[in-house]
Amino acid sequence: MAERPELSVSTIPDVAPLLTVTQVATHLNLSECTVYAMLQKGDLPGMKLGGAWRVCPLRLTEHLMNLEDARKG
Repeated sequence: MAERPELSVSTIPDVAPLLTVTQVATHLNLSECTVYAMLQKGDLPGMKLGGAWRVCPLRLTEHLMNLEDARKG
């Protein structure tokens, strides 16, 4: 198995802050309850940190683009 590179502040890329459920709901024009349900079912990419759901904006964008591609294809 390959060794994982050592991480330090200088090697971690700049990333956008994680989104809250409220921010995702606003962005997608959905209710917070719908976003929670979608996260729990795995219909939206997310993770629980400290008991609260968080969504990476890049992963959300990729997920939405994949959905769009699937509808076209």
